[in-house]
Amino acid sequence: MRNRIIEKKRVLLVCASGIGTAKLLEIKIKKLFDTEIEIIGSCSLYKYQKNKQEADFVISTVPIEASKHAYVQVTPFLSKADIRGIERLLEKDENRATFNPISLFFSKKYFTILEGKRTKEQILTTLANKFEVEGNVQASFLKSVKERENIVATYLGNGLAAPHPISADVKETKIAVCITKEPIIWNEEGDEVQIILMLAVKNKEQEQLSTVYEIISQIVEIPKLAKEIREVEDFEAFIRILEYVKT
Repeated sequence: MRNRIIEKKRVLLVCASGIGTAKLLEIKIKKLFDTEIEIIGSCSLYKYQKNKQEADFVISTVPIEASKHAYVQVTPFLSKADIRGIERLLEKDENRATFNPISLFFSKKYFTILEGKRTKEQILTTLANKFEVEGNVQASFLKSVKERENIVATYLGNGLAAPHPISADVKETKIAVCITKEPIIWNEEGDEVQIILMLAVKNKEQEQLSTVYEIISQIVEIPKLAKEIREVEDFEAFIRILEYVKT
């Protein structure tokens, strides 16, 4: 691959079971990144979440919620997209803090799929309540979101809306996700929405959401991608799509 001589990055492999696919993945990574990566071990997702092993970053075959390290999700066979994802981690500026915005801002507790007819009011209330129950926002958050919608509805296109408050006291930057099986009328123009991403952004953290904004832009621009998200059945499938788009 690349011939530049650099200090090897210490990498931990995380797999569903930590056994079978880990060895296959290790062989492929050593072949492609022998001069850049030192594999310090492999483990299951459960063991990774319980232990505190030090590493420069993690390569995982499963999504990791709230990862302790920068990580990239790959398939055991390392597709071209997987290889690009690993290369991007290697090429990050070492003087800049690295993080995975997907695992940082999206969480299973802020994810919901709804069957049946719903109104816009019900959706906004449902998502805002999730933030409030977790103590991440104040009760005034929902009111500010509605005020923002009254000024200009946050429909972006391709069945996606990104409601957010005019201003709010937010403890942690998080994104609540709702996927509805029935379309919702979102604005006076009659645009229909099925993917709702409610943004709760902590003061001065807008720049950290750049990767998320890029993903949102692709969902809006690519009908096939929006369709895939509308059809997911659980949080893990949703995250897999975002990780694929991110790479």
